[in-house]
Amino acid sequence: MYPHLFMIESETGWIKNLVKLDRETVDYYELEVIAKNKGKNVKLSGTAVVKINITDENDEPPKFSQDVYRDSVSEDKLPGTIVTTISTTDRDTGKNAQVTYYISQGNDLGQFSINKEGQVYIYSSLDREDRSTYELQVTATDGAFISRARVIVTITDANDNDPICDSPVYPTIMPENVAAGTYVIQVHAKDNDERGSPNSRVQYTIEGKGSHLFNMHASSGILTTEKKLDRETMSEFHFVTKAIDGGGRYCTSDIYIDLTDVNDCPPKFNEDNGSINVSVSEAAQTNMLVTRVTAVDSDVGMNRKVRYDIKKNSLFDIDKISGIIMLTGKLDREQVETHHITVYAIDQGNPRLTSTGTVNVKVTDINDNPPQFERVRYDVMVSENKPLDVEIERLIATSKDTGLNAKMKYTILTGNRGGLFKINEQNGALSLSSSLDYEHNREYFLTVEAEDSGNPPLSSTAAVRITVNDWNDNKPVFGQSQYSVILKENALIEKTVQQIQATDADGASNNKITYSITGGDDNGHFHINSTTGIIKVNRALDLETIAQYLIEVTARDNGKPQLSSAVILNIKLTDYNDNSPRFTKSNYSAVVQENMDAGFQALTFSATDADLSPNGPPFMYKIFEGNEEKKFTIENGMLLTTGRFNRQLRDIYHLKVRVYDNGTPILYSETEVVVRIINESAFAPKLLPLVLNIMSYEDSFPGGIIGRVKAIDRDIYDKQTFDIVSHKGIFNISENGTITAISGLDDGAYILNISVFDGKFTTYGTVRLNVDDVTKEMVNHAVTVRFKNMLPEQFLKTYREKFIKVIQRVLKVQRADVLILAVQPAAASISATRKRRRVSDADLDVLVALKKRRSSNLLKRRSLYRKLNNLAPDLELAVGTDLTLIHDVCEHDKNPCGDNGHCVTDMDFDTRHINTIIMENESFVTGKYTVVSRCKCKEKFMGPKCLKPARDPCIPNPCPKSTICHPKKQPWLHLCVP
Repeated sequence: MYPHLFMIESETGWIKNLVKLDRETVDYYELEVIAKNKGKNVKLSGTAVVKINITDENDEPPKFSQDVYRDSVSEDKLPGTIVTTISTTDRDTGKNAQVTYYISQGNDLGQFSINKEGQVYIYSSLDREDRSTYELQVTATDGAFISRARVIVTITDANDNDPICDSPVYPTIMPENVAAGTYVIQVHAKDNDERGSPNSRVQYTIEGKGSHLFNMHASSGILTTEKKLDRETMSEFHFVTKAIDGGGRYCTSDIYIDLTDVNDCPPKFNEDNGSINVSVSEAAQTNMLVTRVTAVDSDVGMNRKVRYDIKKNSLFDIDKISGIIMLTGKLDREQVETHHITVYAIDQGNPRLTSTGTVNVKVTDINDNPPQFERVRYDVMVSENKPLDVEIERLIATSKDTGLNAKMKYTILTGNRGGLFKINEQNGALSLSSSLDYEHNREYFLTVEAEDSGNPPLSSTAAVRITVNDWNDNKPVFGQSQYSVILKENALIEKTVQQIQATDADGASNNKITYSITGGDDNGHFHINSTTGIIKVNRALDLETIAQYLIEVTARDNGKPQLSSAVILNIKLTDYNDNSPRFTKSNYSAVVQENMDAGFQALTFSATDADLSPNGPPFMYKIFEGNEEKKFTIENGMLLTTGRFNRQLRDIYHLKVRVYDNGTPILYSETEVVVRIINESAFAPKLLPLVLNIMSYEDSFPGGIIGRVKAIDRDIYDKQTFDIVSHKGIFNISENGTITAISGLDDGAYILNISVFDGKFTTYGTVRLNVDDVTKEMVNHAVTVRFKNMLPEQFLKTYREKFIKVIQRVLKVQRADVLILAVQPAAASISATRKRRRVSDADLDVLVALKKRRSSNLLKRRSLYRKLNNLAPDLELAVGTDLTLIHDVCEHDKNPCGDNGHCVTDMDFDTRHINTIIMENESFVTGKYTVVSRCKCKEKFMGPKCLKPARDPCIPNPCPKSTICHPKKQPWLHLCVP
């Protein structure tokens, strides 16, 4: 095979090519080679296949798919836009076929580039107006050979040029009477975009007041009149003309047109329909000014100057320049009541224009008859309670004249002190403008004038006497606002205590006063004389029963309706020592161990006395029997021992004790005291374990009682005294074991060392204290669980762990994730504004929050509410009672915030008081809280119900001069910043 291409040396086996090979024609050959031996008798042979792969040599140049590439691109395309893609082929392979492209000519400004894929793209911005065609030479090389092709790029137009107006302003002047279609002006603009394209084709428009009177030719820019013009309506025009190309770009110019005047408007009289009505008295003198007519002309210059004339008349004449009409003769109303004068207004234009008007002159009468009242004097009676503005009398005056000369005006001239009366100017009706008071003034004299409307006016007067009748409008008035008396409790019957007196400002028929006791003396210890007002003792008094009387005394007049007033008489009884002191117990008993040192307090006496100081305490105690051995003494009411006892010698004492008061004479009472002497203490006391848990709200613990430690002692009569060994100053303990803490207690764990002493033995023990911080966030996400008929101690001791275990089991949380924040009676959780809702005093509220699983974040209130609500049957089964969940009190309130805000549920914690629940071996201390609803106001409102407009808290400036006021987020708060 292939004898013309290959040969093999028969001796050596070398295969050689006979001609130059071309991989691009055939790249693979298979040759069958036969090998023979040179045996004499038998010649043997074998065959083999030789596979020859022809490797490439870079002997082929790249070839473009086209000699010339043509394409176009818009001038507004951005750099990076691909214009065209060229391609080449290379018969070589591998690296020999890898082609690199270059723009070798025609790209002097570097506005194009080519990438390795043969994509010709824009490198920098194009502008068709600068250059519209590019002829590029692209060179392709594979490293050994190069090829070239031409790329012709045509730049198409984009609307990137605004039209350019020839002039920014076009002013012109023209007369107002030009015909419609008259040429006014021509505007022009050019556009540098491609000629003949829509981008360079300009259309013209105008805008402005009065543009409807003109027509702008869209293509030519010629402006012509569209309608008849009128300078008097509009004397000048200002238009803005736009030259807009096909792409919406434009330039603007201003067109100013001033109209010149043409005399086309006749004068016009100012009066309606050119008619003037005037009145002149028949007594008017010659040359008197009658009136002035005025006409205006809308034209300008000489066209608007007006002259006046009058139709020939013997009684009137007119000034031609001013238009003033004067009287030139004598008027007589009885002959002619009204004169009609024709006047002319003529402008000075060319041609002259004229208007006509009429002046109607009415001749008026002369006033020569004064008014006359019906009566010279009027007598009027009026009650002091007469309502205001109600007529009490009408005064009438008449005149023989007519018209205005007979029209009356009524006026009060004198006697109207304080403006109590007023008169209707037109009809003479007299009424009250202020209330009358019989007690202040009982009679008034007025002078009323009636004046006509003539010129000059004439008048006359009448007298009015007004008598005020009394009305019972004054209550009795006491001489004092309150009376006070000090009276001994042993005062005798009929002893005068006080005289109460009142006065009444009304007249005799209404001012007679009677007195009575109307309150404060239910048992009738006092009585009053109804006429004199003297109060006397009626029954025996006892300060210990009633120490003070607030007696109400009422004074009534005899008017109709009857009026009354009341006053308080404060009677304080002073003490008289008429009560012996009394022991609070009928007898006393005490126990004293025989080993007790002198000064041991066996017991403390207490006494009371119904008398007041100084007839009561201080008390004095005295042993008057049974203390012959002087084994006891009394100091400050305490029974003390004076030495040790030996019960073998005497084991019981019977004492009699008296208590004396501090009164005069001194009174006393007695009691018996039994004191038993017992063996000394034999057993040491033992402290019971105690754990104190404090939930401190916002790290603001106010201090107070947090628990009580107890000890047991087999010596039943031992008196135990407790003391605190560690953390003194932070914690205190009373002798009976009550533990208190100071305010500001930090959260954390404490171990308190406590001692108890029974008089002989001292025992020590510890109390564990845990203080946990309750944050505002916990409260915001908490839900109140309300248990029916449950005590706080009952929940904490018996049901707390059961309650928590149900939540743990169902919600798959840790015990520490369930937070009991507060425990208190349900009634304490309700705000004063919500007390109307029925809540049993036996119900219990437990405030619960919950952490999310494997997280320190808290579960939102609504989510916690849903989960607990689903758990309610299981929880009720665990605690053995019904429960309800409280999480949103806003649901029960009907839109308390109106339209200016919305209701939110909140919990107010009392940071001044604590709620301590003391049990046998544990105390649980929490803050007291109240569930409340609040209004969250919109931006411009404030106040509890969002009713007040929010004001700027910095106006006026509340800050010192050296600081600047800054409003805070809450609209009523501010901050003073240096």
